[in-house]
Amino acid sequence: RTSAHTTELTLTIYLVGFACGVAIWGILSDAWGRKPILLIGITLYILGSIACWNAHSIEALLVFRFIQALGGSAGSVLGQAIARDAIPIEERTRSYASISMAMAFSPAIGPVIGGITDHLFGWEAVFGMLTILGISTALCIARYLPETHLHRRPLSQHPWKEAFGILKDKRVLTYGWLVAGCNGIIFSFYAEGPFYYIRTLGLTPSVYGILALGIAAPLFLGASYSRWLLSKNQSPHRIIRIGCLSMCIGSAILALSIYTGLISPEHPMQAIITSSACFAWVFFGIPMLISNSLSHALEPYKHLAGTAASLFGASYYAMISALTGIMAWVQNGTLLPMPTLFMLISLGMLAMHSYVFNTSQASASP
Repeated sequence: RTSAHTTELTLTIYLVGFACGVAIWGILSDAWGRKPILLIGITLYILGSIACWNAHSIEALLVFRFIQALGGSAGSVLGQAIARDAIPIEERTRSYASISMAMAFSPAIGPVIGGITDHLFGWEAVFGMLTILGISTALCIARYLPETHLHRRPLSQHPWKEAFGILKDKRVLTYGWLVAGCNGIIFSFYAEGPFYYIRTLGLTPSVYGILALGIAAPLFLGASYSRWLLSKNQSPHRIIRIGCLSMCIGSAILALSIYTGLISPEHPMQAIITSSACFAWVFFGIPMLISNSLSHALEPYKHLAGTAASLFGASYYAMISALTGIMAWVQNGTLLPMPTLFMLISLGMLAMHSYVFNTSQASASP
């Protein structure tokens, strides 16, 4: 048998592997094209999934999860590079909002499908399903995806010079922090949610599964609202601020309610309803930040979209890994740590965005 702590390492290892992969695929795609590098990454993901499917020890599973994540990250970074190659900025922002609407359901539906598969066929079958999905994705890419990067550039003789130029850009770092903070909250919620709702508040696993599925609703509504605001010609920065404020309000009310005893294990039904309402406010703001940040972060670096996407992705996945590690470290067996961390992340995102972009606008004024 394997301890719960060791099992939780599979998520951390996956995030580390993902961050490593993100750092290389975009750079390679600038030199050799998006489509062939994407197919190489998906193939590595398939091989990693097959290996996980047949792993006979937790140590082997951790190694194969790293390989799986290394390959799977190609889809994340090259999807962004392909979007910058093929879609103008105005249309791309709306496209990211639409994609966020569809992706709102994936964090909720995934655990449900995985749980059913585990219950019926065992945990190994989950990786069998991922293998099938990987193969299907590779076939679709090979058949339908055109090459979007027609002006190849050789691998840089001075990659660190390019990297330093991108990563010292305050705008890029700010957008990276926004994406990392939002994903850190999502990952932390799905990692710590069972402890919060099941172990502490006494919710049954089946009801918690329905509640976790319901979290997709505010994500979908937030993405829809972001797209509607864009149709009304609202600026991306205004939409990001609205999202930050929603997250700050929801997390602050949640933390204050726990601190004052309004939410406590002694009153489980009241605690579950109030907590869920506050989490909904937090999740409502998330797609407003992610879609607008991903769309605008690397606009000045279209001439090296793959390299920029790699460096940008690696930086925010490193921050996501750190945030999930902090969440695991501060957990003390009470309800307070997760909402408190969410509040600090949300306030940090609002403060950094306001400072960097207000300063930039002020310096640009005559």
